[in-house]
Amino acid sequence: MKIELLAPAKNLEYGKAAIDAGADAVYIGVSGFSARKAVGNSIAEIEALINYAHKFYAKVYVAVNTIIYENELNKVQELIHSLYKINADAIIIQDLGILKLDIPQIPIFASTQMNNYDLERIKFIDSLGIDRIILARELGIEEIKLIRENVNCELETFIYGSLCVSLSGQCYISAASCGRSANRGECAQICRHNFDLVDANGKVLEKNKYLLSLKDLNLENKIEDLIKAGVSSFKIEGRLKELEYVINSVAYFRNKIDNSIKKINNENSLQNKLDKQSNVYSKSSSGEIKLNFLPDLDRTFNRGGTNYFIDNQKNNDSKINGKLTTYNTQKSIGKYIGTIENCKEKEVTIKSNEVIAPGDGLCYFDEENVLQGFRVNNVINGKIITLKQIKIKKGTKIYRNEDIDFERVLKKNNPPKRKIKIKIFVDYLTANSSTELQFKVIDEDGNQIILKENDNSLNGNWIDHKIIEKQFGKVGNTIFEIDKININSTIKIAKSISEINQIRRNMLELLLEERIKNFPKIIQKNKIINLNSKNYKINKNFSLLNIANHLSLDLYKDIILDKNLEIKYAPEVTQEFDEIPLMTSKYCIKRELNICPKHNKVENNDSLKTELFLKDNSKKYKLEFDCKECIMKIYKAQDKAK
Repeated sequence: MKIELLAPAKNLEYGKAAIDAGADAVYIGVSGFSARKAVGNSIAEIEALINYAHKFYAKVYVAVNTIIYENELNKVQELIHSLYKINADAIIIQDLGILKLDIPQIPIFASTQMNNYDLERIKFIDSLGIDRIILARELGIEEIKLIRENVNCELETFIYGSLCVSLSGQCYISAASCGRSANRGECAQICRHNFDLVDANGKVLEKNKYLLSLKDLNLENKIEDLIKAGVSSFKIEGRLKELEYVINSVAYFRNKIDNSIKKINNENSLQNKLDKQSNVYSKSSSGEIKLNFLPDLDRTFNRGGTNYFIDNQKNNDSKINGKLTTYNTQKSIGKYIGTIENCKEKEVTIKSNEVIAPGDGLCYFDEENVLQGFRVNNVINGKIITLKQIKIKKGTKIYRNEDIDFERVLKKNNPPKRKIKIKIFVDYLTANSSTELQFKVIDEDGNQIILKENDNSLNGNWIDHKIIEKQFGKVGNTIFEIDKININSTIKIAKSISEINQIRRNMLELLLEERIKNFPKIIQKNKIINLNSKNYKINKNFSLLNIANHLSLDLYKDIILDKNLEIKYAPEVTQEFDEIPLMTSKYCIKRELNICPKHNKVENNDSLKTELFLKDNSKKYKLEFDCKECIMKIYKAQDKAK
C-alpha cells in the first residue's frame, strides 16, 4: 500500500521546493476557484509544476474547491478540461454540481469543505464514485477506522498546520460579517480576532482574548495509528504560509512517515510469518532527499501543537488533552529559547543554549499577558543589542519567532535536493560477441534503457575503466544520482572522453523520457460517477448544503428520498444569515475555560444559566451549546454591540 505525504503549494516555486524536500504529492489552487483565493495559479504554472513533479513520480492535485455560482459553470467545465489536458493527477472539489458537468475522466477528490464529518454523508459521497475523501479534522482514529470499513475510496487526513475552529464548509461568519465567503476562498479569519466573552447580563467573563483562535494541529505521534486505521494520504496545511515553513514541515514529516512505514512493515513481517499474508507499505514517490539542516517545527510558523480530537471514541465523547487555544495571542511565537537574565535600556542578556543572530525576531508575554516583540540588531559579547529601548522582567520566557540563520539555510545556502538512484552496466551485447557494446542504465523504479555502440577496441587507444566510471559519475544538475557502475572487466573500450560524455548524456535523457512515459497514474477505483445513488437520506439543515447552482440542486433532489423536503440555496446566494449558525464547532469555549457542566461539573455559576455572547470591536455573536453532542454553534446576535 502506498502512503502519501501531501504538501501545500502556494505557487510553482513552493511546489517544487515541497517536492525537493520529500513530498509525494502537492496540492495547488487554480485562479478563481480555489478555497485560498489569494494564491490562485495559472494553467501554465500548474503545468510546469506537474512536469517537474512527475519526474519523481510525485503527483499534483488541483484545488477547484469553491462553491460555483450559476454563471461560472461553463468556465469551470472548460477549466477542468484544461487541467485534464496538462495531466493534473486529480481535482479537489466542494461543489457536487461539477459532477453533472461534461468533464473528462479525471480523478476527483472530495474536499474537506464538503463537511466530511458524518459517516452517512461520507458513505453518500463514496457512493457517487469519488476517488478520495479528505476527512474533517474533528474525526478521531476510531471514527476513521469505522469510515474505512464502510467506504471504497481513499482516505486523506490533515496531520499538521492551522485549524479551522468551525467544521469545514460550515463557516459563514466571514460572509455574514464582511461579505467574504470562506466557501469562495475569501475567509477573513474572524476566528483569529480577539473577543470579549459576556453573559446576558453584560458581565464580562473574559476580556480581549483570542477565544476562537486554535493552536495548530500536530499529529506526528499518531501517524502509525492513522496508517493502521486506513489513511493513505497525510496532508500538511499551509498554502498561505511562507517557503521556509513548507520546506521545514515537509522534511520533518518525510522522516516521521518513513520511520512509521519501516516500523509497521517490521511488525507485519513478523506477523506474516505466522499467517502467510503480505501487507507492505511504501512511500508513493521516488528519490532520496538530501538535507543540509535538521528539521525543527518550532523554528518556523507555529501556534503550538494540539492533537485536537484525534482520540475521540465517538462523536459525543470529545477526548481532549490540554487546551486547544493560545488565547493570549493568535500569532506564531516560535521556539522557546530561554529566559531574561538582565534587561537595561537597549541591551538584553538571555540565559539560553541557542545561538542568537542579528536579524532574529524575539518575543515574550508581558505582565499583562500581551505578546510583545523586538528585533535583534546586533550581538556583542553575549549581549543582545536592540534598536528600541525595552523593559523586560528578569525570568521572563523568551521565544524566537523569526530565525534568520535557519531561514537562510532553507531558502538560499543549500536547499534540499532530491535524487533518483541509478545503476549503469557496461557489457558486450551478447556473451559471444565483441562487435557491439551495451550500455544499460536502470533507475530505482525499474525503468531502463539500453544504448548500443560499435566496439572499436581493435583500433587500440583503450580508455581506462576508472576514467569511464569518473565520466559516467558526472550527472551534474540532473535528477539522477549514481548508485552503482559495473563495467565488465574483460571489455576494452576505445572511446574518447567526449564520446563517453555523450553516451552518458544520451542515457540520462532517454531514461528521463522512459520514466515520464511510465509515470504511475492514479488508478480510479470508481470509473463512473454514479449520479443515481439512492442510499442516502439527508436529515440536516438544507440551507447548509452549500448549493450555489442548479446542477448541485438537481443532484441533491435526485437522491433525496423524501420529496416533500425543501432544499435551499447556500446563504452566500440567498444572503440569509440571521437564522443559521455562522459557525458549527466541535471546539467549545465552556470546556476550554473549564466551565463545562458536562466535563468540568461546574455548579452554582450564574453566568452558565444565561446566554453567552462573543463581542469584538464591531459585532456581537450569540453562542449556543449542544452538550449532548458536544457541539458549539455561533449565531448572529440580533442586538448591536455596545
